[in-house]
Amino acid sequence: MSNHGGWKLAAYQWESETYPAFERVKVSREEADKLLRKFARHFKTSCPTLSYKLKRYDGAGHYVPNFGYPRIVLGKNPTLSVICHEYAHHLEFVRWNTKKWHGKKFKRELKRVYTFAKRYLPDAGLAGVEPAFFSLTGRRNTIMLQPNN
Repeated sequence: MSNHGGWKLAAYQWESETYPAFERVKVSREEADKLLRKFARHFKTSCPTLSYKLKRYDGAGHYVPNFGYPRIVLGKNPTLSVICHEYAHHLEFVRWNTKKWHGKKFKRELKRVYTFAKRYLPDAGLAGVEPAFFSLTGRRNTIMLQPNN
């Protein structure tokens, strides 16, 4: 999440304390794209375009609500938490047509996205597990954890 000179914004602080397991799951480009399509299908919204800004961001991301062409920009090491957070911005924008980021409506949508995304967390609970890439297999909602080497 965004760290501004050593302090976190209140929304990011709440999110990292409430959903810490999501921050420990690294996601590859292919998995990020699959997750966004699954989110869009589940929440019945358009699927935002995914792009990467590798030099400036290390794991962070942002949402660009271009009308008709929404886009999520991710850094080089995105986590499941970042993807959920940015998709919640998309969901808020599509449903409420607002750009008041990190307000009450955003928090409501964020909870909905995290609740849906829990099915993509490893079953191990991540206690003591190193950050890892996961892969979505052909079977529905199946995750295989692979250690980062």
